[in-house]
Amino acid sequence: MYKFLFLLLPIFSFGQSPNALLWEISGNGLEKPSYLFGTIHRNDRELFNFSDSTYVALEKVDGIMLEVDISSVFDSYDSKYGNVHFTFDRNGKPYVSYVYDSQTKYGSEAGFPQFMDAYFQQYGENAEKDFYALRTIEKQQGIQRNPYDNVFQFDNLNKNDQNVIQLYLKGELFVLDRYLREKLKNYDESSTNQIVDRNLKMVSKLDTILKSQRSVFCAIGADLLAGNDGFLELLMEMGY
Repeated sequence: MYKFLFLLLPIFSFGQSPNALLWEISGNGLEKPSYLFGTIHRNDRELFNFSDSTYVALEKVDGIMLEVDISSVFDSYDSKYGNVHFTFDRNGKPYVSYVYDSQTKYGSEAGFPQFMDAYFQQYGENAEKDFYALRTIEKQQGIQRNPYDNVFQFDNLNKNDQNVIQLYLKGELFVLDRYLREKLKNYDESSTNQIVDRNLKMVSKLDTILKSQRSVFCAIGADLLAGNDGFLELLMEMGY
């Protein structure tokens, strides 16, 4: 009997062919489906053009699952930083003369106030859903010498890489995986081994939650999904 991870309808509505950022997890004794969603750690508005399929998945699940607990990293979900500089008119009313109120570290200054992972966690909290973290902050930050595996794995390698953004927007998940692995050749073999070990441990934790029959919307870096050691392959090997 064959078991599959089913690819859902296109996530974005800008006319591209169906992409592979949103996946439904079924089979293996699950009473209701869970979902995987590939994220990118930026706040550009074009990245948040989710389709109805994404919101339906968010609504249906019992909980939200992320790589880490974002709320434990920041005092606020807001990715802006720095002070807002006010000027006062002759009536004493404050205003800002600059087009943007402050800078941001996750992308466009005209973008969302939080990057995508934080958005999903905030959504879950507002909807009073359970929350699960695949790794602790201490564990995630324990491999700092490998820039591919920090809390914001896209930040260091890909902060100004528009190829990554375009591949992501097109949903070219497997092309994106090959592109990032090519960039990883500049790092030692132990870094790659750490990535494999990381993925195995996180998939094992996801499997534990799935077996408890709690459905989740698992939002993780898109780079974790594809490849022989990615979440999709590992979950299928488990029977999902």
